[in-house]
Amino acid sequence: MQKRVWMTGVMLLVLIFAAGSVFAAESAHTKEEIVRAYMERVVPENAEEVSSAVQVTVKEAGKETVDAAKATAEAYTYRYAENGEENYRTVLVLQLNNVSVTEDDEITVAVNDYLNPFSPQDGVEYTRKTSDDLWSGEHAVTVMPKDLQTEVLLGSELKNGAKSRLICMSFPSSGNAKRESEMPEYVVTVMSSPRTVTVPVWVVIPAGLVIAFIIVFVRKKRAA
Repeated sequence: MQKRVWMTGVMLLVLIFAAGSVFAAESAHTKEEIVRAYMERVVPENAEEVSSAVQVTVKEAGKETVDAAKATAEAYTYRYAENGEENYRTVLVLQLNNVSVTEDDEITVAVNDYLNPFSPQDGVEYTRKTSDDLWSGEHAVTVMPKDLQTEVLLGSELKNGAKSRLICMSFPSSGNAKRESEMPEYVVTVMSSPRTVTVPVWVVIPAGLVIAFIIVFVRKKRAA
């Protein structure tokens, strides 16, 4: 009887593990699958792509780096007609590798004078543990205007603790009639501030008293 119960428990564990593996596989995606699905959701059907340029910079711990091993970005700009007006949709795909971003940080997207960005737009974030893993854990994020030519994604929107993440974000724009630029250009800046650990006074004082007591106690014991 005990053997039968034990075997039943083992079979249940195997089934649970198998079901979990299947679910994880179904919810994990390649970068190409994620980008394609996102574009199908946000890009109008009648839109045509316009040539774009993008540069990504990471400002981590006070140091500025342009390193493809840490961050890469792809920009896609689409032009479409709506209610007789010329509008644009920007899609940015940002991948961060081994870069810590927490709630105090932010990711900004500066746009040149080719476009006039407006209104917030939802995006998606995925994470993974190693470079060999697929992307999973879809998480919604919101891109907000920071000023007239800059959009911002706050660190509080992102998953804390993840160092490898894939972010798809987008925002609509109108064309700038007074533009001097020949095509849309974007500068993506990942602001990752240096981390400092502050210990409260109410923790330091008791800890100091305890250490002092231990030192005095040990000295008295040795003297005896």
